[in-house]
Amino acid sequence: MDDAFTSRLEITYGPAELVDPVGSVGFAGGLGAETGPPVSLDLHPILRDFAHSTDSASHQAWLTGLTWTAHLRDSMVTVTGSVPDGSSFGFGIPDGPAASRLAAAADRLQDFVVEHLRIGLPPVPGTARTAHALLHDGEALWADDRTPWSCLIGSYL
Repeated sequence: MDDAFTSRLEITYGPAELVDPVGSVGFAGGLGAETGPPVSLDLHPILRDFAHSTDSASHQAWLTGLTWTAHLRDSMVTVTGSVPDGSSFGFGIPDGPAASRLAAAADRLQDFVVEHLRIGLPPVPGTARTAHALLHDGEALWADDRTPWSCLIGSYL
């Protein structure tokens, strides 16, 4: 059981939680229904790493079909998105430098992926363990808790 993926995301479901999966949306739990201005958040490096880390053509197609929007509200970036199968997601991450946003978004997207594809991505090379996202010295990294292995998010091969 030591190699199992453990999610750090707490998800609650309810009709008010996600109103419009690809537009301006509000979240339950205090983020409110209004959104702020659009903000730049490029999830491509994360999705590319996920796609490179699986041999499943259906998983790769699912990952490359993901679309998203991001808006700044107060000091949070709210991210909403969907995939062609109709699945949708939404989460908030603290606003900050691009690398900080990327690491936080990678951590949250891992939960969505494992929930829908039933696989933890990306794996630590040579193991069944899932790498985790973190910010270290101003860089967004995939890392392993048990070894010194790490790589920049967007550079997983």
